[in-house]
Amino acid sequence: MNFRKSIFLTIFVALGLSFLVSSCETDVDLIAPYKSTPVIIGILDYTADSQFVRINRTFLGEGDANIYAGIRDSVEYNAAEVEVWLYKRRNGNLQDSIQLQYIVKPSRDPGVFYNQNVGFYYTSQDLFTADEIADIRNASFGNNPVLMTYELKVIARGEIYTAETDFPDISSSTISTPLPANPPSKLELYRQSFNQYAQVTFAYKLKSKTARNLGVYRLNYDYVTADGTTVTNQYIDYKLGATDNSEGANNQNAYFTFNAQSWYEFIGPKIKAIPNVTKIRIHNTEFRLTGANGILNTYYKVANPVSEFTPVLNTFTNLDNGAIGIFGARSTVVREAYILDPGIEIMNMGEFTSAPGLSYCVVNWASSLYVCNP
Repeated sequence: MNFRKSIFLTIFVALGLSFLVSSCETDVDLIAPYKSTPVIIGILDYTADSQFVRINRTFLGEGDANIYAGIRDSVEYNAAEVEVWLYKRRNGNLQDSIQLQYIVKPSRDPGVFYNQNVGFYYTSQDLFTADEIADIRNASFGNNPVLMTYELKVIARGEIYTAETDFPDISSSTISTPLPANPPSKLELYRQSFNQYAQVTFAYKLKSKTARNLGVYRLNYDYVTADGTTVTNQYIDYKLGATDNSEGANNQNAYFTFNAQSWYEFIGPKIKAIPNVTKIRIHNTEFRLTGANGILNTYYKVANPVSEFTPVLNTFTNLDNGAIGIFGARSTVVREAYILDPGIEIMNMGEFTSAPGLSYCVVNWASSLYVCNP
């Protein structure tokens, strides 16, 4: 299956209020002139299909601020006021430039900043060629490694704000286990002879230009509802944790380990919450390793975001001209895996994932007893 990936390069431009207080009065004029202070959050990912940029401003007006937060015109700049560019450099020399285009996409979940459709600046252009990606991934080797970077340039109401980022050097060979195989290796999640869930270990190598590693175990599936409708390209991500490599260790072994029971406990409620679901058609599972570069890792430490790769506003910055925020990079590599039959059987019969009228099967897995009917 083709599970589309995308990463949002998010830019929030916040305007700070200036309070006008006279020497003889205590009244504060909240609708007075104010100074613009951009807050720019950007993460590039060359393994994603598209890069998105969002540019916002704080709302300003009389009345309930929550009402303004729900009105798109109160928080977005006019697209004519903003330009966003990406500049590719090889060892400091300019190679290419990309101007991001404006697009309106459906709104996020209700209650998140505002509830109308959202304006973005985006590009679907590849950030690097295959040879340039190889240069990035070989940055830990040789005496003269190539340095590939991108510069972000934001022009907002005539003011220019820039930052630069390099890229983490993880590759598919960074993952040690599961081993690469065709068809994919099958993981032991349940030990039927011992009537117990198994310990699962994913192994990988630390890379010197990858300062932070985030592990995820993903289940890719379709589901069928009671009326026969099939909903495709679904997934559930189970986070395995994050490791810090700010010291730049290279080719040292590292591991994510978990008990499979916790995974079944995690996915079960999510699957059973699907309205009228009758069948889960499992395509595969994936060990997904996402690496962050040094500046992004520093940001995570300082800002302490609520999730590993979701940035939050903070006074830490690598932007110039008075802007605050972060412009960094990450990339993701994936190793596909199947599940041994006892692990599928426990899905159908176990306390965490089973439910009346619900069954689990696998799509085109060789020698499995649980292959889905066409």
